Amino acid sequence: MHATVKLVAILGLFTSACDLGYTIGTWPDAGPDAATSDAQAGASDGITACPSQTVTVSIRAMSFSPKALSIAPGTRVTWWNQDSTNHDVTEGDPGNPAPGFESGSMFPGDTWSFDFCAPGVTIVYHCAAHPAHMRDATVTVTR
Repeated sequence: MHATVKLVAILGLFTSACDLGYTIGTWPDAGPDAATSDAQAGASDGITACPSQTVTVSIRAMSFSPKALSIAPGTRVTWWNQDSTNHDVTEGDPGNPAPGFESGSMFPGDTWSFDFCAPGVTIVYHCAAHPAHMRDATVTVTR
């Protein structure tokens, strides 16, 4: 019994300290302001939690706008589907997906967010549903 209680407590601490940064808005009029903020609270040792700001990428007319984004570490990027069809946001190239993140299908009006906390990386992403039209978009996290 005591081992079970300790395991549950440890798992509870782990899950409360782990934020993957995923949010999806489901209302047709959902916009970047309607996205839920599920950012971590700051750690007790004074470390600031990610994210510290939010940037929005619009999805419309079968494209990402902006297509190339440069952000500071600790930025939450929210993709907002303003198109008339479903889209997704998938890390990697169309022929070589590397799904460190993958939004799943986003209906028109949906938003999906991801927190970019590590500095000095460039992430390539695309829409797996429309790889011929929506590819080679990037998020560069500065140092």
